Amino acid sequence: MPGWHPNIDGRGITRHIEPDRWTDTWTVEGLTEQQKLRSTATHEAAHAVLMSLARVPVLSITVCTYSDLKYCDAGSMGAVDIGPYDTDLLQLCHALAAGERAEECLLRESGLWSVDRAWTVERHASSDRHEIATVIRKHSSQILTYGQSEDWNDLATIHRNTDATIARHWAPIRELADELVVHRQLTAERVQDITKIPNPAPPA
Repeated sequence: MPGWHPNIDGRGITRHIEPDRWTDTWTVEGLTEQQKLRSTATHEAAHAVLMSLARVPVLSITVCTYSDLKYCDAGSMGAVDIGPYDTDLLQLCHALAAGERAEECLLRESGLWSVDRAWTVERHASSDRHEIATVIRKHSSQILTYGQSEDWNDLATIHRNTDATIARHWAPIRELADELVVHRQLTAERVQDITKIPNPAPPA
């Protein structure tokens, strides 16, 4: 598995090597609350934009700060609420991978990138990666692999293709993130207004 690292605690395989010593990912990340809010907003905005491109109905987006987490209806620092969908498997995988890839792009753009921070982005995306593995297993005869091949179901390939889509749509992702930082929650109508990407109705 060249370039990919099974983590010592057995809870993931990451592209970036884990720190030698760490107690929790939030301490390793070391962002201010506002920086983390911006990072979370970018993560969820990227999910929403690529979901819309994949014709997955985006019903709402919610983000909150760590301090406000206990008051957040989503139960996490960020969430994209989606409706029933019928979409291409590859596009769905890219949409699910978009959050962590956009977060790392933001870190680089902001001059905040480090190996340790990039590792925490991967760790915080564990639920997204689990969902990618689940949809691949459910809709094909394949499993998710990590840096083992150039095949479509390898996470390195998924990341590379996702990065290309994010680069083409970075402006609406950033604009959506800006709105999320200010308003914390956006409706389907507002998402469509900002991105100019049609928000499809759920399949009948």
